[in-house]
Amino acid sequence: MRATLIFPGITSCGWNCFGKVNNSEANFIPHGLAYIAAYAKSSGHSIDVIDMRRLAGWDEFTREIKERSPGIFGISSMTVDFGSALEAIRIIKEINDKSVIILGGVHATVAFDNVKDDIRIDYIIKREGEISFRDLLSKLEKGERPDRIIDGIMPDINMLPYPDRDLFGFIDGEMKFPWLLHMPAPFVSIIASRGCPHKCSFCQPAERAIFGGKARIRSVENVIDELKYLRDRHRFK
Repeated sequence: MRATLIFPGITSCGWNCFGKVNNSEANFIPHGLAYIAAYAKSSGHSIDVIDMRRLAGWDEFTREIKERSPGIFGISSMTVDFGSALEAIRIIKEINDKSVIILGGVHATVAFDNVKDDIRIDYIIKREGEISFRDLLSKLEKGERPDRIIDGIMPDINMLPYPDRDLFGFIDGEMKFPWLLHMPAPFVSIIASRGCPHKCSFCQPAERAIFGGKARIRSVENVIDELKYLRDRHRFK
């Protein structure tokens, strides 16, 4: 099954900012979508990406959607970018209402009541999405009609394939623009754990709603293997 993942992260940096603006918002790898893409591809699905930070504006976005319509579009959005996600949803359905829209990510989880009644959204995946997105694609491929609201299945994070950074062009983005100025390029980021047992107001209760109340930590061997993989390919500093 072919699907397109959409990252609507233009609120902070604007259109056409990727690789051109020296800050993390313009260039970071959205690890959630990168993991989802890698896991779906490992099961034989065909995945491509529309990173709105790499587009010139809504006209270019519209052309990209027309080339893929009718299609399956998975959108992951934080709350700060949800306005852009809604406009993307409007355009997708206006071009072809047979396109399937799958919404996931932080906003779909922590503000579920804000999105559940939008009939343009065909499926909503709450919490973590790797397994559930893959399973949803497989069911759609078979012509099944799954439930619209899906509680994401918590994966074993040691068993996930490494996130597909190449889909997000990270050689021209994150690798050239470290998150912190004192860190030299080439730069890479990895996710070594999910969840947190603490109650800091900056993250909670949102993070607990997504990942649960405990920290799940990748094994030392698993993290080192990913670092070796990235070192061998990219010689990061």
